[in-house]
Formats: sequence, C-alpha cells, structure tokens
Amino acid sequence: MEAIWLKGYPPGIPAEIDVFEFTSLRDMLLRSCQRFGKLPASNFLIRKEPSTAHQTKRKIILAPVSG
Repeated sequence: MEAIWLKGYPPGIPAEIDVFEFTSLRDMLLRSCQRFGKLPASNFLIRKEPSTAHQTKRKIILAPVSG
C-alpha cells in the first residue's frame, strides 16, 4: 500500500517513529514539556456559520492561547 499522506509531510518529518524512544506516556509528556514548554500553545475553536436553511457549515479557527 502506498502511503500517499507522506507526500504532505514537511521536510525533516520522518515517515516512521522510534516507538521505544519513550519508556511511558509520562516520560513522553515530561520530555515534551521540557522541550516545547516555552513555545506558545494553541486552541481549536469551532464557529458555526449557516450556509443554507437546512445545513450548518463549521469553520475551525486556530487561536493562540495567551497565559
């Protein structure tokens, strides 16, 4: 099977991961927080917009979370 989604990966993103890189979920979370903790987080918001009388279109808005 051809993994067509790999064509959309940005440069430097591996097609496979090392599943043994972390010893547990806790380990993964702690190391990720240490590595990315100072970067801004994001929050997904959904806004409904009517497109017709019988349908509702949803727009996903990416909004930064300010602390």
